[in-house]
Formats: sequence, C-alpha cells, structure tokens
Amino acid sequence: MSKGFKPIIVLRHSHSASGEHNMTRVTKILANCTLAFCLACLLIFSGCVWLRLLELKKQCANPEEYFDFSDTRGLTISAKKPVLFQKDLRRLGLSPTSTAVINGETVWKLVFQKILPFEKEAASDFNLILTFRFTDNNKVRSVHISENYSSIMPKQSVIATMRSIGGAGIDKRKKEASVQGAGTLANLRLAYRADALRMLGMPYATEKKPNANVLIYKYMLDTVIVRKKKAHEYWVRLTYDNRTERLLSVRSELPIGTIEINYADDPL
Repeated sequence: MSKGFKPIIVLRHSHSASGEHNMTRVTKILANCTLAFCLACLLIFSGCVWLRLLELKKQCANPEEYFDFSDTRGLTISAKKPVLFQKDLRRLGLSPTSTAVINGETVWKLVFQKILPFEKEAASDFNLILTFRFTDNNKVRSVHISENYSSIMPKQSVIATMRSIGGAGIDKRKKEASVQGAGTLANLRLAYRADALRMLGMPYATEKKPNANVLIYKYMLDTVIVRKKKAHEYWVRLTYDNRTERLLSVRSELPIGTIEINYADDPL
C-alpha cells in the first residue's frame, strides 16, 4: 500500500423495484460499510494478496455455494474452500487480542473496544468481537461475529452484502468500485440520528456544522502486537442533516486508509 493512500469508495446503487424493505435502516448502513471495507481491500493490495482477495470476491458472488452460515449466539461464516491466509489478515491490519489452540485448531479473538472520553455507560456492551479459526495450513476457516452486532446485521443481510461484493465492478486505475443490482443497496432507507444512538450508544464526541451535526465513534483494537497507537484506532464519523436528522455520510478512518460513503443524494 502506498504511503498516505486514502481510498474513496464510490458505490453506484442500481435501484430495484423489489428492494429489501424488511431490512432495518441501521442494517443497511452496516451492509454498505462492510461492502466498502471489502472493496477498499481490493483497491489497495496487489500481488498474491490481490489474487487471493479477488478469488474471495468471486466466491462471494455465490455465498451459499462457498460458505456455511450459522446464526446461533452470533453469526459464524465458514469457508468451504478457504482462500485467505493468517498473514493476509495481518496485512489488513488485523492482529489478535488473544490466541488459543482448541481441538488442534488455531483460534484468534479480536476485540474492538468502544472508547469513550469518560465513563458514562458500559462501553463494553458495544464492543465488537471477531473470532477467527484457521486450518492446518493457516487459512481462514471461519469468522464469528459477536451477537450484539450480528443482531444488527443478521444472516440474510450478510449474504446479500456478500453477493454485492461478488458482483461489484473494480477499477484499480481509478481507485473506484461500482455495485449494480444489489438488493441490499436498492431503495436504500437511511438511518436517522436516533437509530445510531440506540444501536451504537453514546458517541466519543460530537461536532456541529452549519447545516449538519456529526456523531464521532472511536474503537480500538485490543492487541498484543506493539505498534504505534494509531495503527489500532478505528474512527467512524456519521454526519446527519440538522433539520431532518437523516444520515448524509459515513466516514471510516481505518489502518488501511479512509473510506467515505455519501448518502446525501440517495432517495429515502
């Protein structure tokens, strides 16, 4: 990845008359953020990592063929034909909070701690926990998403998002990704400020603009790997219209770069 590179993901939504109205507004926002992160990885990396990510993208086009899904006490996604290696996760800036060997299987637990400037609520209730299991040759066998976040973005939403990733057009030269005919993204009904406060809790900070206000959330990857502090920081900025309190944009500042999604012109 080139120094200082900040990928901007362009999601071109193709609106379908049969959009998934049963999905909650917050679920759709999380689906878009998940999609943008995965596409950013494809835009940034090259060489063998690029080829493995590209193969994973192809598998995502047919998720039920290549993955098993279990939504008992969270959501577990298991690869039938594992592609990514443990070292690829490290290249993506992911390192474990703790490791263990269970029944001969290497297990990584990653805890993304929600950070508050002062203790006003049980921030740990809003931590995101990912658990990775690996094959004997260190390929990613499965990932488990903690129940507090899998309840926001349930199994069918994840499957729809994976299809969107599989069908996305990638232009590495322009650093651009496009999505056509993705049911998850069609007829997008965007989240409102009250939704974010209810689902994500109190923000780390707020910011006022002339016609908008911003909720700023901070997460820290709790890891044994010693790096510069910012290498473990994840910032999410949700900008809302002052009058309607409707979401205008999401900006995620990640170790791999910055992802921005603009919703201002999307229909409700």
